[in-house]
Amino acid sequence: MNTLHSRRLSLLLVPALLAALTACAAPAGGGNAPPLRGTVWQLGADGPRAAHIRLDEKEARMTGYGGCNRIMGRFTLDGSRLRFEEVAGTRRACLDEDGAEDRFLAALSGVRGWRIDGNVLKLLSEGGGTLLDLRPGKAVP
Repeated sequence: MNTLHSRRLSLLLVPALLAALTACAAPAGGGNAPPLRGTVWQLGADGPRAAHIRLDEKEARMTGYGGCNRIMGRFTLDGSRLRFEEVAGTRRACLDEDGAEDRFLAALSGVRGWRIDGNVLKLLSEGGGTLLDLRPGKAVP
């Protein structure tokens, strides 16, 4: 193979290789998916009692709202592995509490992984089952 032909082939293969590597590194939702960290991920529709979490962009801290109480904690993130630790909350009395906050916190405690499908953050159990589907939202309280 002559040198000119070899260079042309290299010029054609390098962009294709870069595109393939970029696609492998992209989240499951594609290039338009919101980032895991820094996004407010909300359960259900917008409203004054929408439970949500937000993973800090720089530190391994999680903050959020459970539907009645503010919540906070730490997380460990390693690729597609995610675990929430030391989750705590304020202790406000909620008269119309139906147990939704307790279920939300219990689901968070079982999280062992994550993936983003489109605009949906799926928090996964150890076996890969979906515990919570969260969508981008806005911090309410």
